Amino acid sequence: MESTMRYLLWMALISVALFTVAPAFAMSDLVITSPRANEDLSGLRRVNITWESYLADSSTYSVYYSSDGVTFNEKIASELTAPEFVWEPGERAELRGWIKVRTYGSTGKPIAESVVAVRFLPRTAVVVSKANQKVFYFEDGALKDVFTCSTALPKYDIKEGRYKVYSREEKHWSREYEVWMPHSLFFHEGYALHATLVVRLLGRPASHGCVRLSPKDAESLYNEVSVGTPVIVLPKTRDCSNLIPAREQKAPPAKDVLTANR
Repeated sequence: MESTMRYLLWMALISVALFTVAPAFAMSDLVITSPRANEDLSGLRRVNITWESYLADSSTYSVYYSSDGVTFNEKIASELTAPEFVWEPGERAELRGWIKVRTYGSTGKPIAESVVAVRFLPRTAVVVSKANQKVFYFEDGALKDVFTCSTALPKYDIKEGRYKVYSREEKHWSREYEVWMPHSLFFHEGYALHATLVVRLLGRPASHGCVRLSPKDAESLYNEVSVGTPVIVLPKTRDCSNLIPAREQKAPPAKDVLTANR
């Protein structure tokens, strides 16, 4: 009898804990009306977030942001009384994000929430992944090409962020390193995406700040990209494995090796 009572008590405590940690919300009770699902927010300085609540007990609202869709640890706003808020997202290095709106009842407890996924990726852009050592080229909203690259060594690493191609040079000579940088696409303070003959190092950090590509890939990207094209350099923690094709050609062995290459 005593063991049965202990069991029932433990079950009751577990039920209370589960209810407290992960309350169940009816998503239809609160609906985000703007932005729309998968809407492109790239380049917007101000984003109008609006929602509709179908609960009479809705008292206040809070708005959260997540870069992975799981952890909403960035609170955008809190204790709002109107179903709208103007958000200034600033410069976002991530490609996607999630916005959550949560409403609280008169007792101060959350009673409903709604989540919408948004995009920070322009329809045409070059994306550099430090984590995967890949360059992704998006055109008209679709992934067109994936190239293996070499980003910078740790001591030369450039900051993640959003840049733009400001110059194109088919044959560029680096005075600093005394080496040719064919098919250069300059995007930040003299740093460029360009061809290298040191293809044996592709797939790992090896440069002095630039993004190296095989001669074939650099030429292909050069022919696609124009001045003004956005270049997004992602943080080292941002994994893009889901964008890499299952079958991918390995970089060909190097025929000529340059000892100095930016």
